[in-house]
Amino acid sequence: MPEAERPATKEEKPKTAKTERTAREKRRLSFKETRELASLPQTIEALEKEKAEIFSALSSPEFYVKADPARLNATSARLEALEQELDEAYRRWEELDELATKYGA
Repeated sequence: MPEAERPATKEEKPKTAKTERTAREKRRLSFKETRELASLPQTIEALEKEKAEIFSALSSPEFYVKADPARLNATSARLEALEQELDEAYRRWEELDELATKYGA
């Protein structure tokens, strides 16, 4: 039978907006996402601690007396990287927590 005359099978039927929406509504956190959500507070705490230590060092006048320019630049760069990592961690935590709350982890 030519393809044009064949009736559409279940696999060939396009998904409707309703079926796609129900699939999204049924979404739950995966095992990996659940573990990530559980570990994010500790990760954030460690990043915050490191940031506080670097900030404290940068606030100390002794740091500038003893440090060479390469160390100053490396420390400042690490502080910027930490801030980006923290922003990403907080964003991801909020995203996963919202999913867990919405879909009942």
